[in-house]
Amino acid sequence: MSSFDGEKFTNYSDESNPRQNQSWCLENHPDGGILVGTSTGIDLIKNGKRETFFVLDTNVNENAMVRALNYDSKGTLWIGGQHGLHTLSPEKKLTKITDAYVAIGWAEDADGRIWFGSWSNFIGCFYNDSLYRYDVGTPVNDIDIDSDGNLWMATWEFGLAKFNPVSGQILYYGSTEGLGISTLWTVLADHEDNIWAGSYGTGIGILRDQKFAHISEYNGLINPLVNALVQDSSGNIWAATEGGVTCLKTDGTSFHFTQADGLENTRVRDILVDYNGHIWFVLYGGGTGILEYDGTTVYSYPIGSGFSIMQASDSSFYYGSDGGGAIQFDHGLKLRNYSTSEWERNYVLFEDSKKNIWQGKERYGWAVIENFAARSNLLPPYYYTRAGSAICEDDKGYVWINLANQGIYRTTYESGKIVLHDSIRIADGLSSTEIRGLGYNNHFLWITSPLGLSRLNLEKYYANRDLEWKHYFAKDGFKGEATAQMLFMSDGRIAIPSTKGILILDESKDREIKTPPITVLENVLLFHQEVDWKTKGYELKSGQHFPDKIELNYTENHLTFIVNGISFNNHDNVTYLYILEGFDKEWSAPTSHDEIVYTNIPPGEYTFRIKSANKDGYWDESPAEISVLITPPFWQTWWFRISAILILLTALYLFMRWRNSKLIRDKKNLEEKVKIRTVQLDNAFQEIRQKNEEITDSISYAKRIQKAILPPSRIAKKLLGDNFIFYRPKDIVAGDFYWLNEKNNMTLCAVADCTGHGVPGAMVSVVCNSALNRAIREFELTNPADILNKVRELVIETFAQSEEEVKDGMDITLISLQKNTISNEIELNYAGANNPLWIFRKGKTEIPVTDKITTDYFENNDWTLIELKPDKQPVGKFINEKPFSNINFKIQKDDLVYLFSDGFADQFGGEKGKKMKNTNFKTILMQNLNLEMDSQMKEIEKEFIKWRGDFEQLDDVCVVGVKF
Repeated sequence: MSSFDGEKFTNYSDESNPRQNQSWCLENHPDGGILVGTSTGIDLIKNGKRETFFVLDTNVNENAMVRALNYDSKGTLWIGGQHGLHTLSPEKKLTKITDAYVAIGWAEDADGRIWFGSWSNFIGCFYNDSLYRYDVGTPVNDIDIDSDGNLWMATWEFGLAKFNPVSGQILYYGSTEGLGISTLWTVLADHEDNIWAGSYGTGIGILRDQKFAHISEYNGLINPLVNALVQDSSGNIWAATEGGVTCLKTDGTSFHFTQADGLENTRVRDILVDYNGHIWFVLYGGGTGILEYDGTTVYSYPIGSGFSIMQASDSSFYYGSDGGGAIQFDHGLKLRNYSTSEWERNYVLFEDSKKNIWQGKERYGWAVIENFAARSNLLPPYYYTRAGSAICEDDKGYVWINLANQGIYRTTYESGKIVLHDSIRIADGLSSTEIRGLGYNNHFLWITSPLGLSRLNLEKYYANRDLEWKHYFAKDGFKGEATAQMLFMSDGRIAIPSTKGILILDESKDREIKTPPITVLENVLLFHQEVDWKTKGYELKSGQHFPDKIELNYTENHLTFIVNGISFNNHDNVTYLYILEGFDKEWSAPTSHDEIVYTNIPPGEYTFRIKSANKDGYWDESPAEISVLITPPFWQTWWFRISAILILLTALYLFMRWRNSKLIRDKKNLEEKVKIRTVQLDNAFQEIRQKNEEITDSISYAKRIQKAILPPSRIAKKLLGDNFIFYRPKDIVAGDFYWLNEKNNMTLCAVADCTGHGVPGAMVSVVCNSALNRAIREFELTNPADILNKVRELVIETFAQSEEEVKDGMDITLISLQKNTISNEIELNYAGANNPLWIFRKGKTEIPVTDKITTDYFENNDWTLIELKPDKQPVGKFINEKPFSNINFKIQKDDLVYLFSDGFADQFGGEKGKKMKNTNFKTILMQNLNLEMDSQMKEIEKEFIKWRGDFEQLDDVCVVGVKF
């Protein structure tokens, strides 16, 4: 007998009694220590000493070998071996239960019944002082009880056996169920009810929950490669295989159809039970094609090799051929051939609830037979080359189809087209795009693939597009690869044809594992490296790789926690939640990673906690944890910070004293400099004020000169009649001016905008005003276009005398007015340089529109705006100079004419600080057309001031309005 404390072994032996040194079993003593079953009785090892606990009376049985020791819930010790089964009370009173050779198996169930195994081919039950026997037919070496109360037995000859105490039924599990072991010594039901079996020389086997039953060539099938399954009205299962047909009867027997029974070859691809109960077989690779079995006789229909068969709701049959498309027939009588190409394989045929026949084809996806015609090319061109081989319809009328290597699609057939509503692919949780079968049952879409069986909850999918999956793969008991459509059996189970026989899923056995995993923190790595924590001064418990609390310096801040959620049922689907308290604000999101890495952990105290959940979402409520302390560098310690603060305060005090003394000295020097500078600034200010007064006086005098050349209001009244002049210079003097003159009973009026504003603009305006006067007085011109041509010539001539090139000039609106004494009509002639002329006329006016004359009718106040367009050139030096044009226009009574510069429309203002522009200027004029001219000017001035607001006036403003 030896014990191991995690580091070394301690041996317990008595050389004087070799039989006593033979140790057969162990049990914990209630008061501490270990009981050891020997070849002579029972020893007790306690506090490092071994002593005799109880010696079996050899008169009871010559062989005193103790093979089993177990305490029950009442504190009674049960002793088993070749001598039989005895109980030993706390007072060490020995009571015989049976003479049978009791092996190591012993268990107590929830009701207090004692179960034991024997080498007399039975298991025993001791209850209420009575012994009951149940024949097993083989020696039983060990017993354990699962959470449902079933007894699991390790037998000598029959492998693993399960005994139901309620029904008395015994089931055996051997090589067919994947155990592969027949002689077992021990059995264990773990916390998830996985059954572990220890064998005689062949290792350990594990039996997980038996969701799948497996039917193969070893228990009824003629061949393991199954292509199709059907169930007849009696509940018998018919299997089409690569070796013929097998009928699996409900009584557990089976029979086969082979070449000896009339099959031309044994490659049976599909099978059908028709409305009369006859069985139809589809052969591939031979000329016969279809066989019909009526229960006694087999009939042959030489229709050619094929893949599928279906009976429609009108009782006619459809046959999916190998190259000839879909063929409709009735007991050998060929009715129609539905083919959409020269060579066409039909893998599957299906009738939907609208009685449309769907054809799953090798090359062109899917076709639909509707109204005795086959319709192809029903999908977008991208899908034409994708094979279709699996199909079903759900209770909402959606037809689910596959397209090879693309996934599955939810479709409907509408107006001669297959409508693809949505698709499900790998990214959506689909395990494989190589679909072998599709089926719908009880709100679930079932999918088979080479990887296994998957189930999608369509009720949740239709409610909110929630993709709730359940998968059954190899680790869940799914064997081989699925080959074709599944069969929903009458008892609720699902049969799946596969490459290794028939798999039958019983979902009632797919129970939840409510026992959570055991969460274990296996190791802690530092910078991804294992650490010998003993070398860092830690004392470790027996078998422990790391201490309960770790203290590291600030440079050792990269930790990896190796964790394990022990779940023998499905370890791959264990998920974890973890938190590093003091670093993380909340628990992590669920993850399957079992290595949790934290980098750059700042100094501080932390506790790492982790818990795990099994595949059914049951969480371990006792997280594994470890405390971690990362010490800070010296400059982050409290004593260093206090010292640094004291030094800083002292330095700050000394600096403030030095700075105050320096400020006093600098203040005195500054006061002296300020006195000197103040005197200098006062002298300069007086000089500047004197010069400013002189300049202002000069400009004011220039304003008087400029005002003198502007026509007074009495002249404007005399020559224009009812009018207003809104004149607002930006500065004291302006570059804008208005001009009036009379020649040969003709009135001439202009508004001009000279280059610049202020003094420069005023100087240019004097030159331009003088040129206008010379043009009519000296050159006796009255036509506006001729006047502008001459003025341009005079202005250029004036500025040409300068040694520097001067391009100044003006934009101008110039009109002439002459009244016909006979008709009283007023004839207006207009010429413009960049500035237009606006004429407002009451009512809607129809006049010829040219590139020089445009109209715009304002329906809201019934006025028409007539705009006379200027020439796009200034009066001055210009590159593309050309003669000015003249526009003749007849003025009517109540017409209003407006001449203006661009200063009004270019002014910035309003809520957004933008230019007014001509559109808003027109609106202001339009709103005041019915007012007297003096009132119009007041409103225009008020609107200008309102628009400008706090903005600076941008340019000179001049607007002249005349009413006829």
